[in-house]
Amino acid sequence: MLDDLKELYPDIKIANQPASFENSLSFPYKNKWLTFPKENKSKKEVQLIHLLLQQMQASSETANGDSAWMKFLLGYSSFLPASKGSYRCLQFFFDYQDEDFDRDLWMEAAASLFTDLEDVFFLHDYEAVAIQKENDVLPLDEMKGMLHTLDDDFSARTFVYLGQFLPLTKQFPDFYQEERMIFLSERGKSADKVFKLPDVALSYYTRHSSHESRIMADLREKLTREPEWKKLILALWKTQGNISMAAKQLYIHRNTLQYRLDRYYELTGLSLRDINDLALSYLAVI
Repeated sequence: MLDDLKELYPDIKIANQPASFENSLSFPYKNKWLTFPKENKSKKEVQLIHLLLQQMQASSETANGDSAWMKFLLGYSSFLPASKGSYRCLQFFFDYQDEDFDRDLWMEAAASLFTDLEDVFFLHDYEAVAIQKENDVLPLDEMKGMLHTLDDDFSARTFVYLGQFLPLTKQFPDFYQEERMIFLSERGKSADKVFKLPDVALSYYTRHSSHESRIMADLREKLTREPEWKKLILALWKTQGNISMAAKQLYIHRNTLQYRLDRYYELTGLSLRDINDLALSYLAVI
């Protein structure tokens, strides 16, 4: 099918990194990127190319063809694959050292280590996705330790993107596709093998408009529910995260500000005490 796509659009090229030019578009395909110029391509053509790539990605997967989550995320089914709740996608990219890497055994090991996994499946030999339900999620340091254990056991070097917890709706696959673009774009730039959106937001959104992001639109919608959030974020950003100085600027007691920080975390899953989470929140309000 890739040959058919290249026949239709001969200006498509295969690259190791997404295009960095504004007049070019990039789509992830397996562990590569397909890039092509925007010129002379309508919005419908761009959507068609994206759909064809999703079909190619799904048709290349045989071992997990019965995965309801995989079909849902890749657009092959509109049925919600689980009960209502909040879920996130953990995306894995593998750099093998062992040629006899056992995918089935790795999935069993991952399911036994990580809590509340709804499903685990491979998109292709180098990329897997796990779906995690929001519950008592393990701290980041513990997750990194588990990943280190997996890498030792399977002689692999694995990069992981921790997605946002989002309500399971018909729009969930759109968020997954955007997170996959972020992961593949930032994987080689992040200093850490395990990262999430706040860790790479400044890097990613300096090259991609945050106003076209579904993830940022969802965050902005949450922030409009209470006018105090914007004032809180701007005060903390201006004071470089200094809680006492921010409280003075807002004319509130320090304990009141602490209480609001806790409520903000409950709403968004972001801690304004963390500079990366604060930066992502700041991008959402400017």
